[in-house]
Amino acid sequence: MTGAPGGEPTGGARGAGAGKQPRLAGGAGKDIERASLPGAAAAAAPAGADRAPAGGAGAMAAGGAAQGQRASLRAQAGALYRKNAAFQARHMCSNVCLLSAPIFFCLMLLAVQVAINRLLLTGADYECGCQCTRCCFNGDAGNCSAVQAGTCPFSCLETNRSACGIQFSTPQQSVFCAIPHTSSWPAILQTPAEGDRAEPAAPKAALLFTGDDPRAAAALAAGLVSPPDLTPGRLVSARSYLEAFNADLGTSPATVPGEVLSLLGLRLGTSSRIQAGLYLETALVGDAATLYALWPDGTCGALGLEGRYNTSLADMLGAMVNASNAPAAAATINRQLATLTASLAGGGGGGASPGGVVSGLRMNCTDVVLTPAPDAAALQRTLYCGYYQARCNGTPGTNQYAAAFDWGASNASVFAPDLYYNDTWGLPRNEAPTVYQRVPAVLSMAVNAWLKRVLGEGFSAELVGVMETPKAASKIKLDFSALLGPLFFTWVIQMLLPVFLMQLVYEKERRLRMMMKMHGLGDAAYWAVSYTWFLALYAAYMAVFVAFGSIIRLNMFTQNGYGLQFVFYFIFGNNMIALSFLLSCFFSSAKTATVFAYLVVFGTGLIGSLLLSQLINAGQWYTTLLELVPSFALFRGLFELGEYAFLAVYRSSAGMTAANLADPGNGMLTTWLILGLEWVAFMALAWYLEQVYASGTGNRRHPLYPLTALRDALAPGRAGRAPRPSDELQLPTIRSGAGGRRRRRRGAAARAAAAAGGGAEAWDEPDDVAAERARVEGMACYDGSHPIVVRGLNKTYAALDGQPPKLAVRSLNLAIEKGECFGLLGPNGAGKSTSINMLVGLLPPSAGTALVGGHDITAAMDAVYALMGVCPQHDLLWDCLTGAEHLRFYGRLKGLTGAELESAVEAGLRRVNLWNNRLGDKAASAYSGGMRRRLSVAISFTGDPLVVYLDEPSTGLDPASRRNLWEVVKANKRDRAIVLTTHSMEEAEMLCDRLGIFVDGRLVCIGNPKEITSRQGGFLVFTIAVPSDQEAAAHAFVAGLSPSARLTYSVGGTLKYELPTSEVSLSRVFAAMAGSKAAGLTVLDWGVANATLEEVFIRFARRIGAKAGD
Repeated sequence: MTGAPGGEPTGGARGAGAGKQPRLAGGAGKDIERASLPGAAAAAAPAGADRAPAGGAGAMAAGGAAQGQRASLRAQAGALYRKNAAFQARHMCSNVCLLSAPIFFCLMLLAVQVAINRLLLTGADYECGCQCTRCCFNGDAGNCSAVQAGTCPFSCLETNRSACGIQFSTPQQSVFCAIPHTSSWPAILQTPAEGDRAEPAAPKAALLFTGDDPRAAAALAAGLVSPPDLTPGRLVSARSYLEAFNADLGTSPATVPGEVLSLLGLRLGTSSRIQAGLYLETALVGDAATLYALWPDGTCGALGLEGRYNTSLADMLGAMVNASNAPAAAATINRQLATLTASLAGGGGGGASPGGVVSGLRMNCTDVVLTPAPDAAALQRTLYCGYYQARCNGTPGTNQYAAAFDWGASNASVFAPDLYYNDTWGLPRNEAPTVYQRVPAVLSMAVNAWLKRVLGEGFSAELVGVMETPKAASKIKLDFSALLGPLFFTWVIQMLLPVFLMQLVYEKERRLRMMMKMHGLGDAAYWAVSYTWFLALYAAYMAVFVAFGSIIRLNMFTQNGYGLQFVFYFIFGNNMIALSFLLSCFFSSAKTATVFAYLVVFGTGLIGSLLLSQLINAGQWYTTLLELVPSFALFRGLFELGEYAFLAVYRSSAGMTAANLADPGNGMLTTWLILGLEWVAFMALAWYLEQVYASGTGNRRHPLYPLTALRDALAPGRAGRAPRPSDELQLPTIRSGAGGRRRRRRGAAARAAAAAGGGAEAWDEPDDVAAERARVEGMACYDGSHPIVVRGLNKTYAALDGQPPKLAVRSLNLAIEKGECFGLLGPNGAGKSTSINMLVGLLPPSAGTALVGGHDITAAMDAVYALMGVCPQHDLLWDCLTGAEHLRFYGRLKGLTGAELESAVEAGLRRVNLWNNRLGDKAASAYSGGMRRRLSVAISFTGDPLVVYLDEPSTGLDPASRRNLWEVVKANKRDRAIVLTTHSMEEAEMLCDRLGIFVDGRLVCIGNPKEITSRQGGFLVFTIAVPSDQEAAAHAFVAGLSPSARLTYSVGGTLKYELPTSEVSLSRVFAAMAGSKAAGLTVLDWGVANATLEEVFIRFARRIGAKAGD
């Protein structure tokens, strides 16, 4: 530690007007936790010395190290683990309910799922159709017949359960049938119904087109719809196909040769909604089948079919033959065509065989109008405005097109169109697996138009038909884990977030965290234990969730790889715990934090389900940015698991495995990366914010403290930052008193002069306070005899609401010896609690510092905590823990173990009368207020601390318990310093070796109680009782005895006076009272006594200018 500049000695008391006060700096070199007090004589601290004398450190080791020994990180963690275990054991019911929550949710899902499967998803609509053997007209049992194929159009009173198949099923039922050979269907164009078609073409259908070259686009569009062309060649192709079909599948009762319609040259459209794939084409089969034969504009009139509805297939084909062949050839082809259609019907008439589905078709002849658009933007707007909810003209209306073609730059060597198809009946991807849409017809039209334009009219690549793959029989079962998967699991998994956050904030709100810290629990131990405790709880919670979900066969768990699930859930769990620590920095109320956490859980789940899922399906790039919110990243991961599980069930394949992580669009790896990086970032940020923001966890550090720590690590020989000196603040200038009297404050002129000089108001420092300051300034280093040394301690609160800064503590200098109990007295708001809060680490000093056990409170507070014991003003206890468990916990924090710990616990309980009747084994919630207070005192002395702070320890105690507590405090004064705050003058006189009186942030008086009473109480308290009519005479009598007597009390003839000892003595009072009868005064009672400490305190505070109670 360096000496004063220029080698000047810095010891001794400082006189009036003596420059700046010396600064108290941290220790030099590697021993950064110890500090010395500069300002000793040159002999004690030579100028230019780099370190304090070795004797100071040795004395510290001898006098302080053994006392309040700091427990190791392992011991601290073990103590906290044991405390948490006891705490959780008292809340076993809550823990069981928490771990049972996943079981409850899974059972609820299972119950709903079973109920829906058995009550709603049953019946004919949810199983393969069976033959109706009694199809009765209007339900008339006497007018019934059996259906050979298809469904009953009336009322089916009886079915043959042994004859079931797709041939007896509706399109909705077809998906449940076993289909070894699927039907082939023509590629049909989704065409608006007549009432929805675009104007002015309606009732004709319309196709919209555009291109970079309008003429080329028009030429390409002309080939989109071919005219009738049923020639002998097409008839031969159709007959050959049917012969091959009958040879291969003629015995299959459920396979329809629908593609023969394409071979015959029909271009078909429909407004029917497709249902669950193409096992049955709803345009050809079903109650709502609609079919349009699409021809170039004007063809229907030429065929003689304009305005006709429900034209039979035979009539349509006959008209086509007549329009595309000479009359002689047409007659021959029509005869052959009749033979072909008869073979399709199978001789049973419309519908008795699969071919009958084709031969019995009826359709409407529909002209198609080609409508040009100026450009692609106009084409898209026209299509958009055709939707009935677009309201482009301010009113709802439908103006739909069958398809649209943007040929772009297509030419003889380039085929690059944009195709638009009518998706009116499309299904959102997140509600069902992707189903067949009528896109092939649009693509086939575009390809053939381009080939005809490039190669000539004789070339084409006609799409003959489309078909589904064969399938086994199936039965629908609702799986809520797939239907509600991401939303439901997002809620369930995050249910622990409010629990974690509430527990962290609760301990801060109740100041339990600070209580543990003040008794030696380090931040590292607290974080490690809390983190691992939360992780264990999360692991048990998720194990129950996954295990029970697998038992009841939720596909989200059973279909996906458990290894992938473990990695995902593990990373998210750590991320959620880190987020809990981070969020806890911003809350001081556990209830507010809990409400916020539940809003996060439910809000992010809903937003993820309603918004994020849509963005994922749309493949938006900024979806990854949204996943920076951990809840959305969880939703994305669950969304991927849900999609793969759904597809696994739908395809009867495996769900997500490690091999699927690289699949296009699979965001699981990105989710892992985001959650993993945020895990580390959240923990680092939470640690930093707790140190600099610190809401209820101790002193706040400077925002740049990591850089300071780095600087000290890189330059270990460099001293740490010195505390801010008191003279940098606008504090009163101190002048030492003389003659044992406290001088009055300066007059207005002196104050004005001080203000003009830029300083604050000056005041006269009492002699006893000046002597204490000089004693502190003369201490060179910590020698072990003074566990607490306070030097120039100041606290200034920042200005608020236009008010000036509040000076709460003004240049406090104090040294407390071992074995001494020092009492702080003063009216409310005088600065006592602020001073204590700075010493225990609850508030940072604005200037100055203090050494506690040789450690600087501004640089080594963690080391100070290991030396402290604290009894706070309000009992900070865990209601569910017993008194003995409290003492064991704090004893372990002080390094006690085994028999030594149990002996300390027993001794502590005995000292405060909590041992008998096994009171120490009762929960703190069962204690009375006095018992809780005694337990708090016992905690403060546990572990033999070097320094103990007692804040009004006897509050709420009965007289007997208060006396017992005083004996406990007096018995424990040896080898430690005790700081006591109290409003009881009796307690102060009984316990305190020295007292300090605070007024308006200043220490204005210091000494032992008797000295203060004798020095400051220079008066006798004289009480006299006389008849009411003699009060004036009594007053005159007292005035004669002491002209300066001051009346302090007067009620019903009872008068109390203060008699200055400079004017009267006890003997004179007795002599005067002996002659009172001679003066004609009737004295009913009288008494005289020296001033008590309480009277001195009240008089002293008033004389300084403070009012008790402010």
